[in-house]
Amino acid sequence: PALAMIAGFLNTFSHNHEFRGRHKADVAVVLGSGVQGPHTPSPDLKGRLDAAAQLYKKGEVGEIAVTGGTRRFHTYESEIGAWYLHSIGVPDRAIITEDKTLNTIEQIVYVKRYLIGKLKLKHVVIVSDDWHLPRALLMCKWLNVKAKGYGSHYKMSIHAEIFWRFRESAGLQAYIFFGA
Repeated sequence: PALAMIAGFLNTFSHNHEFRGRHKADVAVVLGSGVQGPHTPSPDLKGRLDAAAQLYKKGEVGEIAVTGGTRRFHTYESEIGAWYLHSIGVPDRAIITEDKTLNTIEQIVYVKRYLIGKLKLKHVVIVSDDWHLPRALLMCKWLNVKAKGYGSHYKMSIHAEIFWRFRESAGLQAYIFFGA
């Protein structure tokens, strides 16, 4: 178990998934990450939204899908994310919101069923924190969703980063061994 945790922790530093913008993607999918107020994404969600907006403004993605069905402050986190994107200049026509998913695996299933299955989008970029992308992209691989990852620009304290990387390592092990 200890060796698996260490391997999982080291895997959170993997960057072999990175989208480099060589070919335009159809959609950047921002994985949900909490909010702090009715129009205030959490710092890590803001980092993810800023990263997706940067890809959109550079013409590297055609649309941004914001996921997250957690309801706080009388609205969904995806709606707060969409409001924030609009406030920084992303047009409403380029924003897709989803308000049913509550965790990463549900969000990847949404990508497969709705964005790829129904909307027929083919080139997907998953936007999340660097430490979260290896597990999210493993879920994509196991669900046969072809996607690249793009890391958030949010920088947290070293203590918080170590905590989240170890937590993600445990999450990675749980997903590999139990599908959770």
